[in-house]
Amino acid sequence: MQSVFGALFYQFTGTPMLYKRPCNSPRCLPGGGSFRFEYLFPTSILPLILRVNGTWNDLSGLGGSWTFRIPQHLPREAFTVYTLIHQENPLSVEKYLDIHKISARALDPVSKCSLLQRAVRSRRVATCRLLLERGADMYHCDDTNRLTIAQTIWTYILGSPADRKNFALLRPTLESSDSLDTLGFTIIHKIVTGLSTFSLAQALELHPELVNAPDAVGEAPLHWAFRRTDHHSISLLLARGADPNARGHKNKTALHYIGPGSEFIPCMQLLIDAGADVNASDDTQPASHNPLVITAMYGNFDAAKLLLESGADPNHPGAAPLVYAAWLRGLEFVEAFINAGANINRVDDGYNSIMLAVQANALDRVQYLIKKGARLDYVSGETCSDGSEGGCSVVVLAAGYGSISVMNSLAEQRIRRLPTDEKSLKRYWYKFDKMRDLHFVGERTAIEKERKAFQDLLASLYPREDDLSEDDGGELGKIGRESQEPVDEEDESSFEEVLNKMPGAWVDDGS
Repeated sequence: MQSVFGALFYQFTGTPMLYKRPCNSPRCLPGGGSFRFEYLFPTSILPLILRVNGTWNDLSGLGGSWTFRIPQHLPREAFTVYTLIHQENPLSVEKYLDIHKISARALDPVSKCSLLQRAVRSRRVATCRLLLERGADMYHCDDTNRLTIAQTIWTYILGSPADRKNFALLRPTLESSDSLDTLGFTIIHKIVTGLSTFSLAQALELHPELVNAPDAVGEAPLHWAFRRTDHHSISLLLARGADPNARGHKNKTALHYIGPGSEFIPCMQLLIDAGADVNASDDTQPASHNPLVITAMYGNFDAAKLLLESGADPNHPGAAPLVYAAWLRGLEFVEAFINAGANINRVDDGYNSIMLAVQANALDRVQYLIKKGARLDYVSGETCSDGSEGGCSVVVLAAGYGSISVMNSLAEQRIRRLPTDEKSLKRYWYKFDKMRDLHFVGERTAIEKERKAFQDLLASLYPREDDLSEDDGGELGKIGRESQEPVDEEDESSFEEVLNKMPGAWVDDGS
């Protein structure tokens, strides 16, 4: 329906109609208020956002202000700015914005993700500060995350110990706004998040009905206590009837907020002992996440082991933890999931585990997965990780990401059933010649040696019957090598979608 009618987001804070004081102290003046809404037109009709902001001090309208904006859309050639943000290079970001006359409020025309959202989700705090100083809108809300940027930043400021330390730099900026009020915390939330020094035990005695009460974004106090790895608060909340399977933002349970660090393990054990569902799925798109997927995303191997020992299913519907492990984590993760029965050839968002091991240029994972029988002839749908057309395979990924050792390991397998027609071979060489410098991560060797290894890989492919011709002479590696002309590489994916699939890209934790 969103593609037909678009999407509307609105937010209101304050009680100006009732002219109430926020507290009984004489120091508390009657509160003002604010109202914001954004309408995202259906992209098929008009790829624009209409944004209206209003603030006031009282019902008379004194001190009120209203703004109306249609944010700038990032041009497709501005792809580089996302890379600069990810590299946490604020000076280069600032220079790039100035040279190309790009506003700090600019949005990706497809995903509606702003530059500030990109920096926040990548946890690039210095760049966040720069963009806020240049007027980035902290109240923007995209159509997938359902949180404003300010709310997302607060989840980090008040969340895990690592995030609290990292985002402390932005706290003064947010405290000068009304953004904290938009979280809609109860007294229990405020105590758990350290915003109140009142006793949690006493507050639960006085307000037992609030033990599972959600805040404005749907999170129960238990979600926040687990985010903060607050073992004491988790114990108190569970003892007072907190639901270990309470659903919050994007239908997440507390276990969906597992992060890196051993401090999560005892907190996880409390929840599991209280009956937490270790296979609970959230509403992340395009594939739901369960706690085991989160451990692979954040690299908490001890947490993964605890979940597997507690009955977590590595083949549970949704995102595939093995695919994430093969891409982002070490061999120990891959071995643990395979030993637990993970389907080695399961596809997640168009990729199986060995494809992303090749993309990660992880020789040990590639060789292990080959040994365990990973399928090498799988070709994804219509696009590859860089958005190009023609489908994706281990050969395409090796062209851009694979070391000589990775390419040699694949060549030894004499892969069958991959496209070997002339157009496909030209495309393979185009990837190697035009994309390798952009994508390759790690120490490079002489380009002549890399070309030789890639040519050997192509020559090792068994040609499909419908790809055979009288002129190939059996030398597939050389066909297409002489042509540097690109094939059709148009892509309608958003900048964010493309960057998501690049090595080292940010991982959306759904906050």
